[in-house]
Amino acid sequence: YGPSYLLETPEGPVGVDGVVVAVPGFAAAGMLAGLSPEASSWLGSVEYSSVAVATFAYRPGDLALSDRWTGFLVPRVEGTVMTAATFLSQKWQWMSSEEACFVRVSAGRYGDERIADLSDDELARLLEDELRQMAGIEAHAFESAVTRWEHAFPQYRPGFRAGTARLERALGRVQGVELCGAVLGGIGIPACIRSGEEAARRLLAGLEVAR
Repeated sequence: YGPSYLLETPEGPVGVDGVVVAVPGFAAAGMLAGLSPEASSWLGSVEYSSVAVATFAYRPGDLALSDRWTGFLVPRVEGTVMTAATFLSQKWQWMSSEEACFVRVSAGRYGDERIADLSDDELARLLEDELRQMAGIEAHAFESAVTRWEHAFPQYRPGFRAGTARLERALGRVQGVELCGAVLGGIGIPACIRSGEEAARRLLAGLEVAR
């Protein structure tokens, strides 16, 4: 009994018994094309949107928000670039100090590519303006930072569950390979962690059976 797969790494090739594929669907499609054309085709068909987050630092007392506020969502019909705001220092007290309190503003929707046309500085200014309009904030942040994730959010279209069921059946015919991540459903970090843990358990159980 020997390794089933040869992985190329920066330190050279490594023989392994099994692999957990933890990459976006479009990347997994290329990796699995030779092992399961059916799985590869479905993964390559999943569309993604890009997102960005701007984090703003304000002086304590500048926001004057209700203690019950931890954030809000912004529907598409509003026409804004921002999609949500989270008052981090009110949601998690450990994120406040005598020097600063923090607000996170999210942007990016499927089919709305405006964030790609803006520099980080332009995006931060626009999102802070929209935040002031939405939340009635008059103060200006004294510091900001923008983080972007290109093609990060898979789109769960009608028929998605049926598609993932076909994907799982196709991958079930490939020994020693498991898939995890948001492409299976569940974008949040806890969901992705759980998906990875479950994939690892399935892989180990399958290898034990094969031995």
